[in-house]
Amino acid sequence: MELRQLRYFAEIAASGSLREASAKLHVAQPALTRHLRALEAELGVELCVRHARGIRLTPAGTRFLEHATSVVRDVGEIRSQLSEDLESPSGMVAIGASAAMGQLIFGAVAEQIAEEYPRIALRLVEGGAYSLLAALDARRIDIALLVAPDARAGYNLNPLVTESVYLVGRPEDERLARNSIDISDLAGIPLATFDRTSGPRKLFDHTAARAGLTLNIAYELESAEVIKDFVKRGLAFALLPHSSIARELCDQSMGAARLDGIGITRTLMTRDERMEGSATEIAAQIVCDQFGILIEQGTFGSAND
Repeated sequence: MELRQLRYFAEIAASGSLREASAKLHVAQPALTRHLRALEAELGVELCVRHARGIRLTPAGTRFLEHATSVVRDVGEIRSQLSEDLESPSGMVAIGASAAMGQLIFGAVAEQIAEEYPRIALRLVEGGAYSLLAALDARRIDIALLVAPDARAGYNLNPLVTESVYLVGRPEDERLARNSIDISDLAGIPLATFDRTSGPRKLFDHTAARAGLTLNIAYELESAEVIKDFVKRGLAFALLPHSSIARELCDQSMGAARLDGIGITRTLMTRDERMEGSATEIAAQIVCDQFGILIEQGTFGSAND
């Protein structure tokens, strides 16, 4: 039994709805359901039942809520007392990522740090792979989120997620009617893509070269949003990861076919220095936690994509 399961259960009971509890906790509803079922399995009783307007506690659930609430409150008091004796982590942490990844992760990371570690200040930097690596070397940033960076002496690499890449275009284009395509199918297709120094572009070029193919790059752009605008105008197709087109896949404003044999691996990169208990280590862990939430929410697609 985990403390977070007790906290989740208490919020579910207070909200009377898994959906409302999910929104308040910023935890995907399927994940909440799994934690609730695991708690019930461990206790051997049913804690709540669903009805048309949400959920209601069983008699066993009502009794357990008293204990769960007491434990969560007691742990909170212990943490508060300890914080009076131990200075909470503090300092400035600089985190770098691409503009698209920053849009996904920065706000949630800042929100969690502000709530749990108010003495930690953040500097959030957007940039390309080379600029972020240079900033790490110069100690202008402490943490970087990159696409499959090469191993380098003095740095730790922590792969967080690998997501599928799609060829995207206008929804009516027949070339996107298939669920998936091969790299060879890109021959002659005009592409709007990132500049050649970016992590995704290097991956695309290397994959095409191994297949004996030269990509037809019609436009080099820095922003995923601008690339998508070019696609919607019919100026070109694009190669984009699931996280960049999740909204368009939902509203069907773009056609998309998954590219077989290629994936973008999001990697957390930090300097290889002992950071135990430091503000940088805490921020790095929170980045990992937020990636876990995004994975559960399907932001990076699923294993079947």
